[in-house]
Amino acid sequence: MNNNDPATPMDAAPVQRASGRHQTRRVALTVRYDPEVIAAFRATGRGWQSRMNDALKDWLRSRADARTSAQDTTDRIPCQVLWLLANSGCTPIQAWRLYLQLTQTEVAARIGISQAAYARQERNRELGEYARDQIATALGLSPDLLRIDLR
Repeated sequence: MNNNDPATPMDAAPVQRASGRHQTRRVALTVRYDPEVIAAFRATGRGWQSRMNDALKDWLRSRADARTSAQDTTDRIPCQVLWLLANSGCTPIQAWRLYLQLTQTEVAARIGISQAAYARQERNRELGEYARDQIATALGLSPDLLRIDLR
């Protein structure tokens, strides 16, 4: 396997680094990047794929941090969500999903379950904490925002 070939997938097995520590398993995937992106990372020398992976993880963390800080200052419930709760009989999870303009299939895919399983959870007014946390994460919300009860 040629480490300089950007189209070559990385092994799915743990990789032994020179420092002796093990990385987590990687997923083999074919992606396409602009030539200048690949050239810039390759120019950094051996280990450029790991640095690219680290850069992507940093970007993900920055997005999560931005979303969390935005939630800290705006943990308010939009009037559209409240209207759905008061007037349509929606559960809080369903009201938020509709407000965010997501389908059940999209949310289910984010959680890693079937659409039918998600639909059952969405209808359940007595949802467990773990399931609620999973759904909140998939919706990009604080779990507290799914605990609204107007009954």
